[in-house]
Amino acid sequence: MIIPKDIKYEKLPDYMKEHLRFFGADKVKEIAVFMIVMLDITLLPVLILSYRPIDSLITVPLLILTHLWFLRMIIVEPFKLQLETMLYLGVLGAVGTISHYIALLKIIYSLSNESTLTLLATATFITAGSLYVMSSHQIKKYRKLDYERDEDKQWYNKKIFYPFLYGSPVLGYLIVQTNNNAQQHVMFIPILLSLSGILVMIYFASRFLHKYMFMKKNPHLLRYHRPIGKEKKKYMNKKGFEIK
Repeated sequence: MIIPKDIKYEKLPDYMKEHLRFFGADKVKEIAVFMIVMLDITLLPVLILSYRPIDSLITVPLLILTHLWFLRMIIVEPFKLQLETMLYLGVLGAVGTISHYIALLKIIYSLSNESTLTLLATATFITAGSLYVMSSHQIKKYRKLDYERDEDKQWYNKKIFYPFLYGSPVLGYLIVQTNNNAQQHVMFIPILLSLSGILVMIYFASRFLHKYMFMKKNPHLLRYHRPIGKEKKKYMNKKGFEIK
């Protein structure tokens, strides 16, 4: 949605203001570290448990690129990365979603029994359902100005988790009921890790990619954080310094 230029930031509904609001510049590096650590902690154990060289041709390059981007987020001046931080969170969420989904398919495929197709279909339903619900929620929420909207009374957050909440027990039940091998039962742990990772990463991808595009379409309403006091002298004296 492109908000008309005659509408001032102060006149927007609170939920719209929040969607146009940056994190503090002093939080940029902390956010970058938090996101990359969360991605690694949730994904690397699953990839190690279900390692197959051919599948790593997709996941490893994506992870390398995200870690290189992480280094940029740490090195570059935070005031210059306020808008890019939203894109960083969204892209890492998308990379995490893809990587976790590939890892989940590898784990299920490794079970190699009569229930494999059912498990694959269920896992795909959970992923696709969560992606659809979370993405459509972002689009519907910010497609128009609603001055009567009260965020405290919204119940949509429960709806977001329906595909995961209903699908995960089904997937777990199928695994336990169709596998008598105790070693295969152990695979239930990385499957749960992957499903949890998919849900979290889809949230970051859908929320922050939409937030980034929303901000890009409405630059006249953005309120960048700017250095003050000693920080102002420090940054403004640097050649080529520009907030964006």
